[in-house]
Amino acid sequence: MSGGRARRVWAAVVTLIIAVTGVLLLVLPGGSPPPAPEPPASNANRPAPPGISTGEPAGDGKIPAIGALLRSRAEAVRQRNRAAFLDTVDPQADAAFRERQAELFDNLRDVPLKLWDYRLNADETNEVEHPSQQRRGSEELWSPRVDLLYQLTGADPQPTSRPQGMVFSRRGDRWYLMADAAQAAPGLKAWRGPWDFGPVRASATAKGVVLSHDSNAEVADRVRGELDSAVDAVTSVWGDRWSGRVAVVLPESTEELQSLVGPEFAVDSIAAVAIADRVDGGKQTADGQRVVLNPTIAARLSPSALRVVLRHEIGHVATRGVTVDGSPLWLLEGFADYIGYKDSGIPMRQAAPELAKNVQRPGFTAAELPADADLHNGGTKLDFAYQRSWSFVVYLSQLTSEQRVVQIYRQIASKGKIDQDIVDGILRDATGKGHAELRDGWTAFLQQNFR
Repeated sequence: MSGGRARRVWAAVVTLIIAVTGVLLLVLPGGSPPPAPEPPASNANRPAPPGISTGEPAGDGKIPAIGALLRSRAEAVRQRNRAAFLDTVDPQADAAFRERQAELFDNLRDVPLKLWDYRLNADETNEVEHPSQQRRGSEELWSPRVDLLYQLTGADPQPTSRPQGMVFSRRGDRWYLMADAAQAAPGLKAWRGPWDFGPVRASATAKGVVLSHDSNAEVADRVRGELDSAVDAVTSVWGDRWSGRVAVVLPESTEELQSLVGPEFAVDSIAAVAIADRVDGGKQTADGQRVVLNPTIAARLSPSALRVVLRHEIGHVATRGVTVDGSPLWLLEGFADYIGYKDSGIPMRQAAPELAKNVQRPGFTAAELPADADLHNGGTKLDFAYQRSWSFVVYLSQLTSEQRVVQIYRQIASKGKIDQDIVDGILRDATGKGHAELRDGWTAFLQQNFR
């Protein structure tokens, strides 16, 4: 979805009010790599994984050599073999790079990995310029497309993949990893995970995992304490047609937060974002889903506010597989808020203060549902749009049933961008009421609850 959303206000049951983003669902860019393979065998002599071409020119052995290097590197991570991992790094590479590679291995120590592997695409080569001082006597440099394939134990139902920026060097008949996007390859784009920014602290629960750093351990412990009940709350509304597991990430710095959620977000003002690496609408699956929290803001949330935020975001995770881009935002965000606020104990007036102000004005009518553009506004206009969206979903649940609201969501969200007439038809079939009747009933519902 498009980025650059304005700030949205969560009203907690206590006095604290926190500004967060209005967009809580994002599919990250980075192309569409081939499907992830089955988890590799532990045998170091297993066949090369799919994507490693064997059609190199006669006499050119770099493709199988780098394929073997990547397999050794992945095996070293899985077996927690530090010496074998560092043996894949060019001994004549920049000292700072070699040190960062050692730190990377150490940072991964506590990450629960069900899969860690690499895919080499020899047909896609990155154009990288290396000044002579960066070559360090290398006889040949090569930067093919390499994707990291990984799966978090207890959180990911299937592996996900993200592009890596790697530069390989040949010395004699042996190839090494010499540099990456962060070092000697300006302009080489690559994804960076939490382990690229510091030691990762992993806290597993029965229904997920929280990845954080030592500096935000206190917030991570609060999140861990809420995670399982939040997953259960989402499942109680949405049903069990999702994995029922989630990974929550708490970055340590603004740089890390920006790297994880993308450049389109004003990260200083967001509390949480639900992201996915890619979505398969046909299979109704989403890979690499994460709830990313801004620990600075999350630390200031009251227990009730943190609970609402987590349930809202996990609601996006649960529904993402059936949600096609272009679906009406009032539905996506209103339904996520419905999940977030359900059984929260937060009164409607406190959850929707801008809506309450408007309802109390003479001659108020609910008018129309917010357009997508309304959920791109800033300040109180954004709050008003979100609160109207949420209140309409609450109204539908009381007019029909929660189960019927879930059916409405599935019907509308699975179609992506559709005409209002189609939306009205789906709502009419579900409620027995036409557009005008629904609007009038919604208005009466708001007047009853806010006056």
